[in-house]
Order: sequence, then C-alpha cells, then structure tokens
Amino acid sequence: MKLKLLVGACVLFISSLVYAECPKDLNVEKMVECLTIEGSGENYQDWLVEFNQADTTETTTATASTISPITGSDIRNIKPASGR
Repeated sequence: MKLKLLVGACVLFISSLVYAECPKDLNVEKMVECLTIEGSGENYQDWLVEFNQADTTETTTATASTISPITGSDIRNIKPASGR
C-alpha cells in the first residue's frame, strides 16, 4: 500500500517532458528564450521570423515618424523659432 502511494505521489510531482528543437549554438539567454517558447507550444524558428519582422516594422515606423510631412526633413534637427 505504501509503495502504491509513493509511486502515485512521484507520478504527480514529475512534470511532463517537452522536446524543444533549439539550435545548439545559442547563448544562454537565447537558449532560455527558445526553451520557453518551445515549451509554450510554438515553434522557435517561426516565432523568431515573426519577431524580427515586427521589430523591423517598429523601427521603420519610428524613423518615419521623425520626418516632417511638410518639409520632409528630420524634426530632431529643427531649431526653435525663437532662435535660442
């Protein structure tokens, strides 16, 4: 009876195994990121492509927002009208 309880308790405490297809050449931080993403059920390579596309879109949007639609110049280089 004790053996059955012990085996049952061990089965409840053991987490399920997850097979992650992470590249071997990743540094520690990227490996943890890969294992987390693969553990959630998503493919790391697919996620990385989508993440890089989103990052490029944000950079393009941020750069485009600094261009004045009237003058076409970078608004960060415009001096105040008071001349100070």
